Amino acid sequence: MSEMSEIKVGTKLIAVGDYIMETDEIALIQNKEYEVLEVDEGNCCFDISSELFSKHSFDFEDANGTIFKIKEEYEAPKHYDNSNGSLYLFAEQHNLNAWEFDCIKRIVRSRKKGNFIEDINKTIHVLELYKKEYESKM
Repeated sequence: MSEMSEIKVGTKLIAVGDYIMETDEIALIQNKEYEVLEVDEGNCCFDISSELFSKHSFDFEDANGTIFKIKEEYEAPKHYDNSNGSLYLFAEQHNLNAWEFDCIKRIVRSRKKGNFIEDINKTIHVLELYKKEYESKM
């Protein structure tokens, strides 16, 4: 990592491997997420809460993939907007099976994605598959 501006309070870091102290105690666990608590730009270091210490300082250079890597934030597409409630929660509350959930999800998102006809045709295809599977069980 070349720019220290990437490390800010709240930045999520992933431990690249187990980080073991001279005392043979594990301070970081591989693939575990740690949050930056404080940043000292003057000394080019940041603090996290490790497995051993409530505050453990590391140099900015430690976030270049040697000890940590910066967790990439995922930005969901617009058609995944859950501000009015999650489709997953709706499906759970209504005991929908995978077929039913998939069809409802496709219909709800079809206008938002901008591929209305294509999405409706996919939904029809999924419904036809669901119908065949249902009929084969009878």
